[in-house]
Amino acid sequence: MTRLLLVYHSRTGTHRRLAEWAARSAERRGAEVRVRQVPALPGDAVGDAGIPVAELDDLRWAQAVIFGSPTHFGSPTATFKRFLDSTSPLWLNNELRRLVVGAMSSSRSRRGGRDSTVLTIQRSVLHWGATVVTGFRSPSNELSPYGVSVSLQAAAPEPAVVGAVDAFVESVISVAADLNGVRRVRCPTIALVADAVDADLAGLADVVAAAVAADGASVVRLGTEAACDPDRLTGIDAVAVGATVRVGLPDVRVVAMLQEWGGSGKKGPLAGMPATGFVLTTAEEDGAEAGVLALYTSLMHAGAVIVPSGRPDEPVLGGAGNPYGTSLAGGASTASWAAAHTEAADHMRRLVRVAGRLGRSEAV
Repeated sequence: MTRLLLVYHSRTGTHRRLAEWAARSAERRGAEVRVRQVPALPGDAVGDAGIPVAELDDLRWAQAVIFGSPTHFGSPTATFKRFLDSTSPLWLNNELRRLVVGAMSSSRSRRGGRDSTVLTIQRSVLHWGATVVTGFRSPSNELSPYGVSVSLQAAAPEPAVVGAVDAFVESVISVAADLNGVRRVRCPTIALVADAVDADLAGLADVVAAAVAADGASVVRLGTEAACDPDRLTGIDAVAVGATVRVGLPDVRVVAMLQEWGGSGKKGPLAGMPATGFVLTTAEEDGAEAGVLALYTSLMHAGAVIVPSGRPDEPVLGGAGNPYGTSLAGGASTASWAAAHTEAADHMRRLVRVAGRLGRSEAV
């Protein structure tokens, strides 16, 4: 039985209703559910009567979490963000990496910053190292490529919103059940997608490939042009995409591939597949984090389940690790290459583990 935690902040009742719909959907699927509201800040309106306040022990109990917050200037509310900030003790103890997380948002208008709010919540849980379940494109505007996002003035009838929540809950519970179940793929196959356009990127791809192989997985190396062919993804259990980053964005070859994967308006070829990213920048502090996040945003359009590197091992990496994905600067020192090896080993160990539970290959 999957343990699902629903944590929300609601100012007008929208997110309480979303949480209630999500709870009913999860319970129909046999999940054990806790519904919690975030603690109020001074000056907040009185919270929802009868709904317990979220505590850190709720996160320790959960296997999956769905967060919900209204949009305030394109971000979650301060009240909601305060709860996320309070999770630092669990993050420091590496207790949150095992979680599967999704997010819901709402705004007063259809273009009111809903996507930005979901992505901001996701960015926080990527620091945890949590596995992030996203939405997918559908005729309902309430289920975006990133998660559930609702307009308070939406023309869509209530059943469309309930249906979007139901589909999202099904995805979150399915991933959490598989990650915590007994199913295993004996030797998952990881597609490592990167063009050898730069010697340092090719070297970083070699590091990533070695880390994948060291954890008992098979590696299939593809260029971006070959990866556009959906047949080349047959039998693949997870994807690691490598890119050079310029001005905070992946290079044009990778962008073209991502557009091919996620531009159809339907479920993408990576639907339900674990995916992650690694990047090379021209210099230190030159957009490595932004580049990985841009990769993830596009991979969500293809339906991927995002597997970040999570909290870097500070004593080993000296604080230089990228919490989102493995990264390296061009012309890096020997010490930086050594740190990249360590970071890639930890990052790919997580990807292989998730691929072994969610992979499409025949299970043992």
